[in-house]
Amino acid sequence: MVSHLIILRTVYPALQDGLNLVQLGNWTYSVQLPGPNHTQTEFGLWSVSRAGIPNIQNFQGNHTDQIWLIYTNENATQRYQFNCSGPLWILISL
Repeated sequence: MVSHLIILRTVYPALQDGLNLVQLGNWTYSVQLPGPNHTQTEFGLWSVSRAGIPNIQNFQGNHTDQIWLIYTNENATQRYQFNCSGPLWILISL
C-alpha cells in the first residue's frame, strides 16, 4: 500500500506539493483517552481536497486538478450513513 501511495504522489503533483488544502466535511467525535493532560482525541471520517494554489503553483503534466481525499483513523470497520440532500455529502462512484 505504501509503494502505491508513493507512485500516486509522482503521478499527481497535488499530492506531493499541493498547498491548497480545503476541508470539505468531517463526521467525527471526541474521546477522552487515558493520560495526564485531559486532551480530547478526535476520531471519525474526514473529507478534504488538495490542489495547487491558483496563479501561484504551476504544476506541469496532465494531472493538475485537485485531489479528493477521504480518510479515517478508526481502528475498526465502521458503517457511515449520510443525508445526500444535506450541506455535507459524500459521493462514491463504483
